[in-house]
Amino acid sequence: MNTSEQLKALQTYFELMSMNGGMRIFQIAQQTGVFRAMGSGPMDARAVAETCGLKEKPTRLLLDGLCGLNAAQKLGAKYALTPVMGFLSGNYQDLSNRYWDHLPTYLRTGVPMAKMDDPKESEKQYQAQVTALDWMMRPSAEVAASMMGIGDRLKGLSILDVGCGSGVWSLAFARKDPTSKVTALDWPAVLRIAQASAETSRVADRFTALPGNYHDVGLPSDAYDLIIVGNVTHIETPEGNKALFAKLYVSLKPGGKIVVFDVFGGQENGKLQAALYAIGLSLRTVQGRVYTAEELQSFLEEVGFKNLAVRLIEITPYTMGMLVADK
Repeated sequence: MNTSEQLKALQTYFELMSMNGGMRIFQIAQQTGVFRAMGSGPMDARAVAETCGLKEKPTRLLLDGLCGLNAAQKLGAKYALTPVMGFLSGNYQDLSNRYWDHLPTYLRTGVPMAKMDDPKESEKQYQAQVTALDWMMRPSAEVAASMMGIGDRLKGLSILDVGCGSGVWSLAFARKDPTSKVTALDWPAVLRIAQASAETSRVADRFTALPGNYHDVGLPSDAYDLIIVGNVTHIETPEGNKALFAKLYVSLKPGGKIVVFDVFGGQENGKLQAALYAIGLSLRTVQGRVYTAEELQSFLEEVGFKNLAVRLIEITPYTMGMLVADK
């Protein structure tokens, strides 16, 4: 190896070691109750150790490591949890370890842990997921609304949000344009979360819930200026996506737009996240997969959409993109 190759290999080594060590101390902090103890407010190392039945010196070293992970921060002589720990609740508290623990079985058998793309399981599964997905996608949704010119070039829209989840995409648009109206389509249990989010966003008076399976719910013809399909295509088969796009084409006003949000490749900062997402998707679905922008473009063109354009959303997690097309 030349010097450049050696340095690159060395950098990769330290990255792997840091990722592995970082995750180990994070998991040990969970297992020993350190995060739980710190949930009540800032504490010094001695107080954390006494609360958890640990020794003070190694506890301080652990806390310093958590600061390096940005899971904790130093406030004088005390340590406090950072805001990210507020996100790590519910199903995401263990950083999805329950999925990764199933990976060896999946590699041997090809059998996923869950079936989030099965209508019999979908409502329950997504009811548990959408709150976390909201805070994950909110920065991307805000950027996307600006990129689309919502509230500027595009105003007074009648928006249909298909498989809306928490409503993170459409509600970002509604906040940007106070003259727009949103119809949100999803399972009843999921829509309750979207409704609550609409109330928090102060757009409940412009929010209509439409419960049901988006393949089965009847939609009016030529009714919407903009249709959002956010984080949906990856749980559909090619045939399912084509059928959905064909149905939405009919429901879109002439000259209206469809925007598909999903994980697209192409951002170096998100290369690892995108690869991990694809594995995680296979662990929790039977037929789900990440489609390329080119594949989705072909599905849209096949049912009549035109003027297709792909734009990457260059913000954390650096995996999201949007595909916009006209009727």
